[in-house]
This record gives sequence, structure tokens and C-alpha cells, in this order.
Amino acid sequence: MDIEKKVIQLTEELIPVPTYEREAGAAWLLAEYLERFGCEVALEEVEPGRPNLVAVLRGPTAGKTLMFCGHLDTVPPASEGQLRPRVEGGRIYGRGSCDMKGALAAMACAMESLADQDFAGTVMLLATMGEETGLRGMRHFMDHSASRYAIDACIVGEPTSLELGIAHKGGAWFKLTTFGKAAHGSTPGQGVNAIYHMALVVKAIQEDLVKSLSKRGHPLLGCGTVNVGVIRGGERTNMVPDRCVLEIDRRFLPRESLERVVAELEEIVNALKEGHPDFQAKISLEHSYPPFEVDKDAEIVRVIREAYQAVLGKPPSLTGLNYGTDGTLAQAEGIPTVIIGPGAPTQAHTENEFVEIEELAVAVRIYREVAQRFLSPQGGAE
Repeated sequence: MDIEKKVIQLTEELIPVPTYEREAGAAWLLAEYLERFGCEVALEEVEPGRPNLVAVLRGPTAGKTLMFCGHLDTVPPASEGQLRPRVEGGRIYGRGSCDMKGALAAMACAMESLADQDFAGTVMLLATMGEETGLRGMRHFMDHSASRYAIDACIVGEPTSLELGIAHKGGAWFKLTTFGKAAHGSTPGQGVNAIYHMALVVKAIQEDLVKSLSKRGHPLLGCGTVNVGVIRGGERTNMVPDRCVLEIDRRFLPRESLERVVAELEEIVNALKEGHPDFQAKISLEHSYPPFEVDKDAEIVRVIREAYQAVLGKPPSLTGLNYGTDGTLAQAEGIPTVIIGPGAPTQAHTENEFVEIEELAVAVRIYREVAQRFLSPQGGAE
């Protein structure tokens, strides 16, 4: 069976297995596939029914370790039909086809094509759980398992339309709570309205913080962003609310620190306290991951450029990503990491999600070529 048929078949087998709440079914399916051609496979349970899969393929001689990485989980399907893969017009449709079961299939097929090849070192596949809900599987792997493998480079197969991603923004989610004093709605002067105070916060974010961010840019990522995503306050129409909660999504650049991101919100709160003596607020950081950027001269970047040229006859376009990936945690631990995968980023999470079959087949060839060059017995990638 040729590469295109294999990657189509494996993608079609993965899509019907629901992975938006539990990843075990897809992990077992992928494990069985990888064991057929000699991979050492381990399922490391992170939460009940939610394992990471780690597959290792060793070459005939010792050498470096290259890790392919992708996540098993998807967002929930928009309909039951999304769990029934459909091949039409050169595309595979279905939940996870683009984000990112197609890329996992391409990585597994690339490893299979290497099974009888002479390479020095180790090729790994890490398939994580819980990426869509806080990078939970990758956090667990980096904390508990990564040190066992001495990983020299990592390729994350998130959808980039096969452009070479060498940077993406960090992310931080905050809850900001304002506190007031409850009173009857007919006598608002006897209370302190927490929603009014939150309105001042929203105004400052919209007018001051957004303006400040627009003045700081990155050549691949543009400007950092802030989004007020949720606001909750009040219990009854005829009561002065004593509490209001805002949920904020902040995306920040490689040259910005998390500490500075927190400080920007604290400065807004402190300025409002100065102008409004009864203003009270609390900021809570709920979730974060660091920004990601790999050196353009890193060995893995150079090898991918060479492999891409060999496969497609042209160099890859370098890109930066607005969304976060598991790669941020690998890069933060000193593992040179890049992001390149089949599928358009705009297809992720959509109702009519699809991946181009040609991109899947090309991805297999690129991943294979990268591994052969990075793990060359002659040390050609050094």
C-alpha cells in the first residue's frame, strides 16, 4: 500500500473514535498500528481513560532523538456526522481531520516508512491528551517522562498548511473580580455597584491596554492581544450588585514576560483605586503558557528547510501562529521545537472541518526526510 493510501486509511480510522472527553480508544488504535512495525509503545495515564501515548522506534546504531508530537483530543463534534469520515474532492472531512488526527496519522506513517531504514538514533511519537483544555498531557509528559528520552528536537504537527512555524504567542487567562456593597435597587446610593466599577475596568482595557499593545509588535506574530470573553455580575434587577467577574484572554509575545502581563492589569486596577476610593478588585491568573520562539539557525530548522526543499523543490515559508501548541512547553524546557503540519489553521474546530489529502501525503514525505537527515548515520545534519 502506498503512502497516500496508508495515511488516508489511518486518518479515517482515527476520526470515528471520540476523543473530546476520553482519548483511550484512539490511543489504543494508534498503539496497535505502531507496534506492528516494531515500535516500543507505552500508554501513560494522565487521568482516568486519558493517556498519553509514547512510541519509540530505534535505529540500528545510537544517535540523537527526534520527537514527533501531536494531540489525540479534539473539540466536541458539531454533529454526529463529524464522527463519520468522508472522502470527497481530494479532502478528508470529519472532526479532527485537520486538528489533528491527520497529522498524527502522517507522523505514524512516516515512522513506519523508517522501520527498515538505516538511521542513527531514535524517532519518537508523543500523542498527548488534553491539549485543547490546557496542554495537560504535555505538562504531564514534561514533568514526569521527558527526562528519560534525552530529546534533541521536536516537531509538532499542528495545522500550518505545511508552512514552518517557528514562533507563537503565549497565553494567559485571568479572572478579575470587582467588589461592591449590596443595597436595594431603589436606594442605590446606599450601596457600591460592582458592575459600574467593572465597566471602568473594561473601558480601561479597551481604550488603554489595547492601544499600548498596538505599539509593540513581532515580525512574525504582529501585536499581542487582549479579549474580554466573559462577564458575570448581579443577582436581581432590584439589587445593587456586590460582585462582578470578568474573564480575560491575553496573548503575549516572546519578548514579553508573564510578570509584565500581570503587572499591566495590576496597573489598571491601581489607577482606578486612586480615582475611586471605594473601588476594590482582585486579579487571579487561571491558566498560562509561555510564548514560543525557536532560533532560525537551530539545527532542526535548517534540516526541515533542506528536507522541504528536497521534497517540494522550494523552501518553506516561515510563519508565526496566533494559537498555542504543546510545542511551547518543549521549547521552554530547552528542546528546539518547530511546528509544521497538514491542514489550514482556519479549518480547526469548524463545522465542516477537513484536510487536503495531498497535504497529508506530502507531510509523510517531509517528516520522513527530516528524520533521515536529522538522524543520518554519517552525521550529515551536524
